Amino acid sequence: MTAVVQGRCGRCGRKAVVERSVRGAMSPVPVRCEGCGAVTRHGVVRVRGAGVPEGPRFRGLDLWLQTPCEGRVLWACDEAHLDFLERYVAAGLREQGPGNASLASRLPAWIKSRKNRATVLRGLRRLRATLAG
Repeated sequence: MTAVVQGRCGRCGRKAVVERSVRGAMSPVPVRCEGCGAVTRHGVVRVRGAGVPEGPRFRGLDLWLQTPCEGRVLWACDEAHLDFLERYVAAGLREQGPGNASLASRLPAWIKSRKNRATVLRGLRRLRATLAG
């Protein structure tokens, strides 16, 4: 998958925005400054591939609401989708309907997992903050 990394050089302050191929967990990525050559670690701000939706609905544009979470990409299409995810993940009791017809039944297991609940909720709060800013 391709990560978009953004930050400022720790030595000269020059802004850096680069795309880097990453595997596995998306911890801060080292970036060499084009100005002074210093290496500074920056966080991933967007990801392409690996479960991030593409296709005609998005018209080739990057999905804005996405954040690294549990070594994967947590994303939402819009505010209504984000609202649903927050309610679902925070719910203490999740009732399931029959079959595979509900949106909840199609969520990845890592989002539904109890052990990831706190981390996923933090990721959803980061996405909510993106809407507010």
